Amino acid sequence: MKFWPHNLHYDPQYVPPLQDLGIEVLYGHNFARNFESWIRENGRYIDSVVLNRPNVAIDFIDGLREHSDAKLLFYGHDIHHLRLRAQAKFQRVSAGIEAEARRMEKDEDGSAGPPAWLSGPVGWGPRKFRELKAFFSEVKSELKKVTWPSRAEVYSTTVVVILTTVFFGFYLYGLDLVMSQVFTRVLRQ
Repeated sequence: MKFWPHNLHYDPQYVPPLQDLGIEVLYGHNFARNFESWIRENGRYIDSVVLNRPNVAIDFIDGLREHSDAKLLFYGHDIHHLRLRAQAKFQRVSAGIEAEARRMEKDEDGSAGPPAWLSGPVGWGPRKFRELKAFFSEVKSELKKVTWPSRAEVYSTTVVVILTTVFFGFYLYGLDLVMSQVFTRVLRQ
């Protein structure tokens, strides 16, 4: 397992614990601006990739798609649009950042459909959610077409099931008694 931090800095708070878990952390000037060549050489060994943050994921998706057959998964672990709005307040430069925050909010909540950076294999989550929603809508539609039995029909069929069960219960009990007597006599001789 490998971890490629976006800034490629060695962070003593994160790197040693990740390495203790057996995760190889790629950092330093050797990797700076070198993802394309690295993924070209190593892409065939990668089975899956977890991407975080839209503004970070966009830098890696094209290279991953071109040089790897890995499944791309996106993990949205923060609400980026809120962070952008807080940044706009702090820096008191809100026009451009607020527009970016609105765009990011639409991307994150899915109201505008799948975001531009979330397409192809990475976009399976939103696509599957829409398919699931359509499935349940169709199920609801089909259930409206079902002819449900009346209370009297349910009562009469329940009585038939209970009587049939009791009949076969006694039948099998009697058959068991007869067979055990027959086998007991046959085995004694």
